[in-house]
Amino acid sequence: MSFSARSFSLIASALCCFVLGCWLFLSLTFNSPSKLSPRLLKHAEQSALDQGRFSLSRHDYTHARLSFEEAVLDEEQQLEAHYFLGLMDLYGWGAARDLDAGMGHLQPLIETGDKRALLEAGVVHSQEGTSWTDYDTAVEYFLMAAADNNVFAERNLGILYAQGHGTQGVKESWELSDYWLERARNHGFKEASFALAINRLQRGGFDSLKDDVLPLLQESAESNFPPSLLLLGSLHWRHPQETGEPDKAGDYFKQAASHQSAEGAYRYSLWLEQFPEKQTESRKWLERSAEQGFAQAQFFLGLKYEQGLKGDALRASALRYYEQAATQGHARALNRLGLVSHRGLYGQNIDTAKAHKYFEQAAECGLPEAQNNLGLLMIYSDNADVATAAHWIKRAAEQGYEPALKNLQILQSRQQFSQTSSPENDVL
Repeated sequence: MSFSARSFSLIASALCCFVLGCWLFLSLTFNSPSKLSPRLLKHAEQSALDQGRFSLSRHDYTHARLSFEEAVLDEEQQLEAHYFLGLMDLYGWGAARDLDAGMGHLQPLIETGDKRALLEAGVVHSQEGTSWTDYDTAVEYFLMAAADNNVFAERNLGILYAQGHGTQGVKESWELSDYWLERARNHGFKEASFALAINRLQRGGFDSLKDDVLPLLQESAESNFPPSLLLLGSLHWRHPQETGEPDKAGDYFKQAASHQSAEGAYRYSLWLEQFPEKQTESRKWLERSAEQGFAQAQFFLGLKYEQGLKGDALRASALRYYEQAATQGHARALNRLGLVSHRGLYGQNIDTAKAHKYFEQAAECGLPEAQNNLGLLMIYSDNADVATAAHWIKRAAEQGYEPALKNLQILQSRQQFSQTSSPENDVL
């Protein structure tokens, strides 16, 4: 099957977004109270360090911190106490995340070559957009941690090399990425199989699905790894000719949902919706996803309430779901709330200031509808800000949004605006 450069670029970009958004950020976080050694569950009173471990295993972060801070004063317990305090600061256990404080606690262990501290420090340096971001240092630390066959370090090296960090040239990046991911895979780490599948798909396209990509994804899915299950479902559903088994999509989505994946529940709901006799079951899984906090499910459920029910009391449920999604920065939910406030829908008062706030938040997320709406709201306001309005409408037009293109033409053809020369399109 032919695979054009443009098609390859599109799928590669989509997959990168999927991996980075749904997996990479979470996968670079390794420690949580639930993953601590079972020995920590034993309440021992011999030392402050043991008291801290016990409290941490019970998610009692206040007493854990007090105990570790006491243990830091004991020379024999000092390094281990610093390690746990570092974890608490890095991952925000019991307080807001504090990378500076966390790295400060880990530094004495890094100097001794402690593999655990090197791994955590590598994670911090590999996180994008912080003052600690330093991919070369992250690679260096992961290499040191991987010397003892640490599968997390091996997997992370594969990810960073695939992104082009720490290497010269594309070929070297792919070779090193494959080496470390295969190494982690050979050590039994199923998530490495998922990363290898992404590498193969990016390089080989859909032609590599049956012989290479799908087997790796299925291997990763054996451990019920949600990203693998979701990608398998999407590939079987959206590319039936390449996979040859479109009906398996629903099975993979349901399997992900059954293992507490909110996105899996959402996708399984969409899968069921195509069958008229399964609408009730589809709604059940959609509600389950929304209850688990998946923003897209919350928005979609709100849309169903708004479009399918009559009466302000019932449609108030739509606002509740929109608000839940909006708190997570869901652009379309923010835009809908802006329209509700602008028009005074469903028993709400007209509130232009609130509408402006919602439109602006959605516009900053890049949603063209919200950008156009924000621009129009500014033009029609008592204190019209035409220059800023034109900026937002132009941004919407640059994305090909048809109403904004028309409005931009009007804006560009007139240097001053009046009621008779305003854009012809109202807020959507």
